[in-house]
Amino acid sequence: MSRRKDRMTFETGGRVYPMRPPFEGADHAVVEGWTCPTCGGNKVAGAGRTIEGPHPSDTYRADGGCASCRKVVGVLRVKVAGTLFGLEEDERVASMGVRIY
Repeated sequence: MSRRKDRMTFETGGRVYPMRPPFEGADHAVVEGWTCPTCGGNKVAGAGRTIEGPHPSDTYRADGGCASCRKVVGVLRVKVAGTLFGLEEDERVASMGVRIY
């Protein structure tokens, strides 16, 4: 099975940090080169997901909260590779139960 090529980043304090892809079913992701100023953790969980940018967009945005102390510390972005029609349309088609081969 091939691995998805989605790109995850975490932005805080004017800097953008790369993130390791989380394992299947994970509730957080690890931020490389960053530590939480409150507790020293390096794991971030997203909350309040939205689709960012003009249609057709390929990027999700969420508030990035430290997985250890739960303080919102930045912005989490996931650029999705291989969206067919943009995220809005892909979500609509997926919710209809339509299979695309």
